Amino acid sequence: MKYREDLIQITDRLCDSSTMYSLILLRARSLTVTLSGYRCFLDGKYILCLNSEDKVSVHGGYCEATNLRFLPCFYNVNLNHELIGMGKYDEMREKYGYPDFRFFRMRDADYFGIVSLSDEEYDNAALCFSQAKRNLGNHKCDDMWSCRTRSDIISLLQIVDAAYMGKQSGLGNEILRYIHDNINSQITLEALCRRFNTNRTTVAETVKEKTGLPPIKYILEVRLKQSRPDLLFTELPVREIAVKYGFTNPNYYIRAFKKRFGISPLKFRKEGLEARRRDLGRPDHPSSPSDTNMTAEEFRDYYTKGLGRAIILLKQQADKESFKKVFLDCVFGNKRLMGVYEKEIIDIFDDEGLRAEIEARGFEDLEREMPRTVLIPVLLLFGHRERVEEIIERRYREAYAQLLEYTKKPWDGDKYPLFASVYMEVAATIGRCLKAGDERIKRMLFDIADLFEYCEHPVVPTWQNPLFCIWDGVGEHFFVILDEVIKEHKNGRLIDIRNEMVRCDQAKKPPTAEEILSQKSWTKDNWWMIDGFGRADEETVRTVADALIRDKELSGKLHLLHLFMISPHDENQVEFPLDVEPLIEFAKRSNYDLNSPHVEAVLQILSNKRSEAAREVGVRLLKEADSTGALREHARKIRFGKNYIPELDREEFEELLCSQDKADRFTARNILIGNIRNGVEGLPLEVIPEVFSKIDEGWLRLDLCKALCDRGLMPEELKEECRYDSHGKIRELFVRTPKPENRRRTAILTAPETAR
Repeated sequence: MKYREDLIQITDRLCDSSTMYSLILLRARSLTVTLSGYRCFLDGKYILCLNSEDKVSVHGGYCEATNLRFLPCFYNVNLNHELIGMGKYDEMREKYGYPDFRFFRMRDADYFGIVSLSDEEYDNAALCFSQAKRNLGNHKCDDMWSCRTRSDIISLLQIVDAAYMGKQSGLGNEILRYIHDNINSQITLEALCRRFNTNRTTVAETVKEKTGLPPIKYILEVRLKQSRPDLLFTELPVREIAVKYGFTNPNYYIRAFKKRFGISPLKFRKEGLEARRRDLGRPDHPSSPSDTNMTAEEFRDYYTKGLGRAIILLKQQADKESFKKVFLDCVFGNKRLMGVYEKEIIDIFDDEGLRAEIEARGFEDLEREMPRTVLIPVLLLFGHRERVEEIIERRYREAYAQLLEYTKKPWDGDKYPLFASVYMEVAATIGRCLKAGDERIKRMLFDIADLFEYCEHPVVPTWQNPLFCIWDGVGEHFFVILDEVIKEHKNGRLIDIRNEMVRCDQAKKPPTAEEILSQKSWTKDNWWMIDGFGRADEETVRTVADALIRDKELSGKLHLLHLFMISPHDENQVEFPLDVEPLIEFAKRSNYDLNSPHVEAVLQILSNKRSEAAREVGVRLLKEADSTGALREHARKIRFGKNYIPELDREEFEELLCSQDKADRFTARNILIGNIRNGVEGLPLEVIPEVFSKIDEGWLRLDLCKALCDRGLMPEELKEECRYDSHGKIRELFVRTPKPENRRRTAILTAPETAR
């Protein structure tokens, strides 16, 4: 949580009026005040619990005051004055151990906001105020400052509660008051006897009469109950909470907590969060980009992911100095691919010195032995095209000359020498970033073909083939140039990369059932049938599915299972048209062993089939304690995909979407995208902004945006952010109407006759 004075602050003034709750620690001598119409004479030590309607005026006397003021939403984002005043909140407080704010609201003839403190209670309260003040002062360097401050408020409320309940006289009340005041200390029966100048029997009988428990059990009960708000409303480690409440051994605290409440502290924290979301009727999620405050670390996170909120919130910051260093660290640490996105950020800073530093470092990088090219797009946007091209051209000729000389010598076993990598990097840069003219591209292709004249060993790794990058930069016109090189150069056909990129022609008619059933396996020659199966008619699909079922053992039919296997981003996936019970029985006989490709294929089919039987499989596999990570992933896809039932699955699916585990979040997002495309109802769409903010991959954000836009479900608060996203296609969705995709044009990548 970011520090904001409109949420919490500490002052040394008694009479400040605000819309917050106030906890005022007061030491008074002959002080006369009027509190909401009641005239009071104060002489001693007090704590005042005031709400937004209470007004204080001072008429005379002496006082020292510390005023800790906070809005309920600082304590928890879902709390407000109105909710705390409802009976529903009192029910939740009793059920989950929520903090008791009645001292701010309760008013009667005996109490109107002022609680008298003993010296011991005053000292404990002063310590809490001091710690809270220190935590607020450390908010820039301590990520847990808000949790610690919340914990201090919990302690203050507990002190108020003990002081209020112990104001009656009597030995029993005095003992209980002492226990509450010193709950973080080691309280023994002997210590109580010494404190109250009595014997063990008297102390034991007195405490049991008041509480129904022996002293030691009562002390343990108080410690365990008082620790619950810290678990629910802070993220402090369990070990730290245990020490705060007087447990010298955190493991003993965990065992005692589980024995008392039937649940571990961590699980209590987790389930308490779920209960808070459910009972309050709204999710406890981070604020949306409408919150204009941003820390440097948040800017780093948004920027490295390429989120548009980095730009939106940066524009709204009055002081941008603290963000410049973070930006430069990311830029020169290769934390992002540079481009238009960074140019917009640089323009927001409007700092000539910053721009000059980026330019200087960019040109310096280009002169390195192994150049980095991420800054080139920004240098081009700054108007340095001529100088950049000059440097890249020179580096290209140098690297190529070294590489050519290397290929003429006997192979020394060094498969990919450094200058080969330099050459590939520079060649890729020319094609990808400079968008050079046709003649220059053609000359490069001639150079690459020349390498095969002398080369008896590989010097261009297929995993870093510069031809792919050149093609990506130049576009489809690249193949026109490639055809010319193939015709004009004797080794030209050796660099034709289209044979590595063959795809089925999308214009080809779908395969027939006879064609499919005549195959025994899938190879590159018949793979087009799998791609075309998504356009097959219903009769063909049922015929293939029936043939698949008829083979009892499914032996030799794995290639047919492939036709129905689902991939996360395939919009033309075919649902299995028959009952899936026979497939489930086969998977059961194999005990859902994922080492069998048949079992994995069956589970993928179930995840694309809306069926009660399929859902039962998903639910059962999720409950199995020994489920492997891969099996659990399949089970989640089956249960939360097409078989999603809002009344039963919504909360758990929402938790999975917001999980701290990156792999779990990735799986859940793919499921969510598929569900949106399939029109599944009852999805937790209110968490979309948070889900979006945690996606590192631009392509996955694009898939989510497309699915939301196609269904008209895109949240308004995300539309503005997407206009500034680093992913160009996401920006296009909201900045201008994108060009229609022509699937056929991307598929005609077969080698020409001369290269076959």
